[in-house]
Amino acid sequence: MKLSDLRTRIYNTFGQTTQRVSKKFSEMGIGGKIAMAASIVGLFVFITGKNLPDLFRLIVPPTSPIEDSITEDKSDKNNDTNDDKSNGANIDVNIDGTININGDENNGVKIEVNQTGVDTNEDDDKSTKGLTISPSDYREELKRAIGSDMYIAVDYYNDFNDDEGCEMFALVVRQKEISGAEYYDYDDSSYMDRVFYCGNKITGEIWFVDQDGARKLEEKTTDWSVWEPFQVGNRKFFRYGQDYTASGSITFLWGVNEEGQPYQPNISGKGCGLYINNYHEIELTCSTIDACYSAEDGFLLGHTWKPYYFYWGGKNFKEYGGKSIFIDQVYSISGSEELLEQAYSELKNSYNNIQIKDIYYRENGIININYECKVNNSDSDYYNHNLTLHYVDGTLKIVPWEDFGPLCREGKYTSELITSIATPPESSFESLFF
Repeated sequence: MKLSDLRTRIYNTFGQTTQRVSKKFSEMGIGGKIAMAASIVGLFVFITGKNLPDLFRLIVPPTSPIEDSITEDKSDKNNDTNDDKSNGANIDVNIDGTININGDENNGVKIEVNQTGVDTNEDDDKSTKGLTISPSDYREELKRAIGSDMYIAVDYYNDFNDDEGCEMFALVVRQKEISGAEYYDYDDSSYMDRVFYCGNKITGEIWFVDQDGARKLEEKTTDWSVWEPFQVGNRKFFRYGQDYTASGSITFLWGVNEEGQPYQPNISGKGCGLYINNYHEIELTCSTIDACYSAEDGFLLGHTWKPYYFYWGGKNFKEYGGKSIFIDQVYSISGSEELLEQAYSELKNSYNNIQIKDIYYRENGIININYECKVNNSDSDYYNHNLTLHYVDGTLKIVPWEDFGPLCREGKYTSELITSIATPPESSFESLFF
C-alpha cells in the first residue's frame, strides 16, 4: 500500500469515528478503555494491511517473550518490504483518556479523546469567554453595547446576591438629559453608598452587566429622579424613585436572584420611601388619598403617607400582616392608658366626635389604631387619623409622625399593604405583649 493511500484512509476513517469516541470514552472504566483501544488496533490493521505482530512490535517492550516472534515475523515474505520502518504506527491509551496514534514526525496521526465529552473539533472562536469581573471591564462592555450616542448616568457594581461574583446595574441616558445631576455620598465610605439625584427627572434605560455581557432590562422610562443602594443583610439592591404626581412617587428595586439573574423583588413598585428604621425593620410607605371623606364630593380627599413593615424572608420580602384586636386588649398593656389619653387630647383640639374604628397588631410589636373624627357631629363628613404604638423591650411607646410632630397622623391603616406576602402574627396578642 502506498504511503499516501495509507494516510488518506486513516484520516477518513478516524475522522468519522472521533466524535463518537470522544463522547463515549469519558464514560468508560479502565477496562472499557483498553477494549476500545483493542478495537482501534484491529481497525487500523484492517485498513493499513499491516500484520498484527508488526503493530505489537511497536507497543510491547523488547524484553517480553513476544519480541522473539515479532523478530521472526519481521522477515516473513508476506510483509510489505516496500514500507519504510519509520512508517509504522504506535497506539497508546493514556490514563487520562487520551489515545495517541503516532508514526514518524512527518506521517504520524494523533487522536485525542476529550474526557469531558465536549466536541473538541468546534472552532475556538465559537467558545464564549466570560468578562473579567471588574468595574472597568463591565463599563467597557456596557459602553460597547449602548453605542456612542448614549451615556452611563450612574452604575452600581457589587456582589448583589452574595455568591462571591459581582454584577452591575446602570442607568443609561442620552447625554443631553444628564444636566443637573449630582452625587451624594452621605458617609464618604463606599462606592455603593453613592446617591444619584437628577432634579430634571430624566428619561433613561436600565441595563445589567455580568460575566455573560450587557443586556437591557427596561426600555425608556420617564421621571426618574433618585438612584441609590439598598441593603438587607448580605443581599444588595438598587432602588430608584419614579415621580407620578407633584407629591407622589413609586419606589422600584432591582436585585440578583440565586441563579444570578436580575429580578425585581415582590415589593418593587408597591410603595414609596423604602427605609431601614432604627429597629432594623424595613419600612415601605403607602401613599394614598384617604385623609377625609367629603359627602358633597362623594369620595375621599387628601394625600396621606403611612409606613408598613417588612422583613427579608430568605429569598424575597415578607410583610408583617396585621390582626384585628379590641381596645380592652390594648388597655391590658402597662402604660397604654396614658399614651391613648395623650393621643385623644391631641385630636380633641380639632374634633368634638372621636371614635376608634380599627386596631391591628403585628408580629414586630406594632399596634395601629384608626380614628374617625368629625366636626360639629356631622353625619357625613369625617377625617381619618391613626396612632402607632410600638412595644419594644417591655415598654409601649408612641411612634410619632415626625420627631417633633403630632402624635397622630392622617390616613387610615389596613391590615396589610401587599396581601400576597403578608404574614399575620403567629403569636397571640397576650403572648406577644406579656
